[in-house]
Amino acid sequence: MKLGDYQMLQVVNVPEASPGDSDTADEGLLLPVPGQDANTVLVEPRDGDDIIAIDVTGMLLEYRGETVIRVPNIRTKALVTDARLTVACSNYDKGGGWRGDPITMTVFNAVSKARAAVRSHGKMLVGHVRYPWLARVGSTPKSGIGTEERLVLDVYETGDVPTRLILGLSTQSDAAELAALVARRAAAYRLACEEDLDSDERRSLQRLRAASPLLLKQSYSRNQAYFHEFPTYWHVSEKSARLAPRAGRVFKEDS
Repeated sequence: MKLGDYQMLQVVNVPEASPGDSDTADEGLLLPVPGQDANTVLVEPRDGDDIIAIDVTGMLLEYRGETVIRVPNIRTKALVTDARLTVACSNYDKGGGWRGDPITMTVFNAVSKARAAVRSHGKMLVGHVRYPWLARVGSTPKSGIGTEERLVLDVYETGDVPTRLILGLSTQSDAAELAALVARRAAAYRLACEEDLDSDERRSLQRLRAASPLLLKQSYSRNQAYFHEFPTYWHVSEKSARLAPRAGRVFKEDS
């Protein structure tokens, strides 16, 4: 397997018609299927009905501590569902533009240099973090008046090197509360999906199912993040993307 066979954020074609069943369609496993409307993805049945939209003002993707994708000064939405967190941006080439070194992008995303720079109509920047992949979720505090808070999500695509998705949030957002929300939903989802959890894993996930916002000190810099840590996680793959609650299992965070 080449580095970058699996990725969290990528420019993809917007399909002319939505697949009939995106929950099992191969094209929706590793990256979400773009919706027909701007800044949307196709909702899967396991996303549920209690979907929360978050105002997003910027996105970064980091690998080995280096920024490989940067999309600043945007106005779009992320969705927190029962099964994943999704992001989508139709105008990723406006308001500051797309940043990604062509060589890094070719290695990391396993796509061509041309595709890394595509800005044509009919394409969308999309990504998601399925909850089984989530190793930690955290947030940064504001570092001053008017600065943004950030939501930070780590997954592992291969080996033990994390890939980090950072979402800049609107000034009205509470990043610590959103991080706790994602932690609760991810823990609830995994408890409903996985039968072979050992006792320590199960206890840790049950604690995360009741996660509260972490107290962030205003004196810390904007890049200082605090995390809810998961006891275990799945590497990003099609197999782990197919993990879903068993029939009859309730996985709402407050159930």
